[in-house]
Amino acid sequence: MRKPTYFDRTAHAKLALRMACDVRNDLNLEDDEPVSAFDACQHLGLNVRFTDINMEGMYKKGPPAKIFISALRPLPRRMFNCAHELGHHLFEHGSTIDELADRKTLKSWQDPIEFLADSFAGHFLMPAIGLKGAFNRRGWKPETATPAQLYAVACDFGVGYLTLVTHLHFCNGKISLNRFNILAKMSPKRIRHSLLDEMSDKPLIIAGTSSIAASVDIELNTQVLLPSDTVYDATHLRLIRPVRNALLLEPTKVGVTKVAAKGWSSKIRISREAYVGLSKFRYLEEL
Repeated sequence: MRKPTYFDRTAHAKLALRMACDVRNDLNLEDDEPVSAFDACQHLGLNVRFTDINMEGMYKKGPPAKIFISALRPLPRRMFNCAHELGHHLFEHGSTIDELADRKTLKSWQDPIEFLADSFAGHFLMPAIGLKGAFNRRGWKPETATPAQLYAVACDFGVGYLTLVTHLHFCNGKISLNRFNILAKMSPKRIRHSLLDEMSDKPLIIAGTSSIAASVDIELNTQVLLPSDTVYDATHLRLIRPVRNALLLEPTKVGVTKVAAKGWSSKIRISREAYVGLSKFRYLEEL
């Protein structure tokens, strides 16, 4: 474990932001466009493999360079971990392993290398213009948004609720420290309860007309909340029940399926639960 080191966090944050912008430009992404870290790595020629090792992630310097992500972590966490390891690769750090124990005992802002990788991941996955658009399309503001509303915005970018809240305070300055402390105490399980009017241990993804993501990644154990007029393929998704002005569905098989509602459409990419293997094969249907 690295010892805490003094470093210029402002300079590191600016460096991370510039790198995130450069990589998004290289990938021909719009300034507000959500991106999958798994897909980005594939386009950059960097293999990502999901493993059943209980860690956050690992970067192995090449050639060839590789990223390993624990399949035991929630999918949104895996997305951020992958972007974090991509940051290590782009900044030409040596091989690194981010273990669960390290995350608990040493915050990333105490370590210049981890701070740089975390800052890159945040800006890469949640660009400022993208976040502004996500809130504006819904008529919400970060400082006054409810936990359920913030959860919905987090789903737009494939990240977890706490990841978004942390980014809004520490990287974007869009919510105050007091507001952050209040929001950070709200668990995703309680938020899901407020959205579904029932307790559920299953992950939940919200998608719909306010999102501009071209695809949504879920797993077989994940529920998805879609607009009430959504047309979907019953061979891949089944209706659980209507929920207020939405439909609660769950996947029934691995693969890619299209969903559409008035003025909106997207692909739902369904992978196995806790899939182990190369990320590019995660949603290929079984023969």
